[in-house]
Amino acid sequence: MEKIIEVLGLSFSYTDEEILKNVSFTVSKGDFLSIIGSNGAGKSTLLKLLLNIIKPQRGAILYFGEDIEKFKGWQKIGYVPQNAILNLDSFPATVLEIATSGLYSQKIGMKERKKIAREYLSKLGVLDLEKSLIGKLSGGQKQRVMLARTLAANPEILILDEPMAGVDQEASQNLYGLLKDLNEKENLTILMVTHDLLRASNFSKRVLCLEEGSLVELDRKQIEHELFHKHKHP
Repeated sequence: MEKIIEVLGLSFSYTDEEILKNVSFTVSKGDFLSIIGSNGAGKSTLLKLLLNIIKPQRGAILYFGEDIEKFKGWQKIGYVPQNAILNLDSFPATVLEIATSGLYSQKIGMKERKKIAREYLSKLGVLDLEKSLIGKLSGGQKQRVMLARTLAANPEILILDEPMAGVDQEASQNLYGLLKDLNEKENLTILMVTHDLLRASNFSKRVLCLEEGSLVELDRKQIEHELFHKHKHP
């Protein structure tokens, strides 16, 4: 199985106290991996490291076998940040304009951009809203548009930070199902940070728990235990 991301002995601290301590894991082609953990456990810090926004004190991150500092293929990485939909209520753009905005770096004309954007809006079930202002949509519809925008750039891995924040329960269930379909039918590799262990365990293939600076992978028995107890591991 092709390794897309390798995290090797990663440690990071903002002060004297380490947020992450010797964290290691891999993400292979076709994985759907969820990372859970309580508030302040370091999940967002880990994502910042994976996106090369901050640098680790120790350890390494490899993308497709290449050190992150030398990696040039960032177009292969699709990222939907936490609360991406919360600042869109008064944004003066239509759904189609939002969906095409992720393609401006590609050397194609506007006609082709719109064609690609419409293809993904259709896949995510929001093509009928293409002329609507993004701020008029529900939370679930906005999140589908943001996913369409990211997927239109044809990434090999999709990184999601709390993608269901601000989305109601029914829409959340539908979005999880959509992500599972993308993973299983199109072999899209997904890494998702979430608080929602129940749904994450039902839809993703692997679950990692980050707590007190360390990261461990949970098996089914451990997941069932975590559902009824605070996220903790030795």
